[in-house]
Amino acid sequence: MLTDRRSALLNLIVEEYVDTALPVGSQYIVRKHDMPVSSATVRIEMARLEEDGYINQPHTSAGRVPSDKGYRYYVETLMAEEALPWEEREMIRHQFHQAERAMEQWFQLAAAVLAHQVSNFAVVTSPRSKETRLRHVQLVPLQETSALCVVVLNEARIRQQVMTFREPVEQNALSLSAERVNQRLGGSSPAQIRRLDPPADELDEMVTHAVIDLLDEEAVALGDVFRDGVREVLSQPEFSRSERILDLIDVLEQRTLSTAIPIRQLSEDGISVVIGSENSHEAMRECSIVIARYGAEGGPSGVVAVLGPTRMRYARTIPTVRYLASVLGDLVAQI
Repeated sequence: MLTDRRSALLNLIVEEYVDTALPVGSQYIVRKHDMPVSSATVRIEMARLEEDGYINQPHTSAGRVPSDKGYRYYVETLMAEEALPWEEREMIRHQFHQAERAMEQWFQLAAAVLAHQVSNFAVVTSPRSKETRLRHVQLVPLQETSALCVVVLNEARIRQQVMTFREPVEQNALSLSAERVNQRLGGSSPAQIRRLDPPADELDEMVTHAVIDLLDEEAVALGDVFRDGVREVLSQPEFSRSERILDLIDVLEQRTLSTAIPIRQLSEDGISVVIGSENSHEAMRECSIVIARYGAEGGPSGVVAVLGPTRMRYARTIPTVRYLASVLGDLVAQI
């Protein structure tokens, strides 16, 4: 736990760096905030924060910048949220009431409004059922030792996976195995399937494992994705170096977006914030994601998220994401 003085100093460093994108020096802080201590005292406290991993010094002669640990402490302990003014909330709701009563337009509008409000990349996904269940499995022969496992899920979604066998398997054996698996697992969720004893037949067991894998993939997949704010996020100074921007563009263009949005880390109630190195996706290690779920409890739900540099205005972004999620939840509930 940080002392009050170091907490206050870290708060100033984070907010100054978020505003300016420039390393923060001790003299600058003392002069701007009229602190009742000398710059030498602030330098000592900065050195302690650096030793504890809350800030970094990018260059020997430079000031300090927050680390991922520093941002995490700020978000969880120091940050004072900037509540959206009433006028802005009413303007946002008015835009949705002006739009046609088509969900696709609502989602695209939500992404555009969110990107504009926070000056970063915004993602909104269409609602989907929270619980994935198997409806039907089919095995399509490819070669003597391989077959395509096609799984039909609830809401008519489809997943498929190539299965490879040690020995040739005939079409009749594939059909019989699929029939047994359908009888045994049809209508089941991944959790229910895992609680069952493994099937006695080796082929049935292979198909069951494939089904579980495909159901698990579907459980963390995004619905239809609506995006906005590519220009806003790419204009941030953090992404001015070409090698960094290419990785980020690959995510933003949706080729790897579904793996970059951390659905597994999304809390059921409220906001989740994933900062820098907490991201599992390599291209996102210098980015933060603020993400919320919308939709009725127990029913279909979607995701509202903002992606940007770790130098994100969290105090503004978090309440804005929360508000957009509540607006979409209200709209979807009316359908």
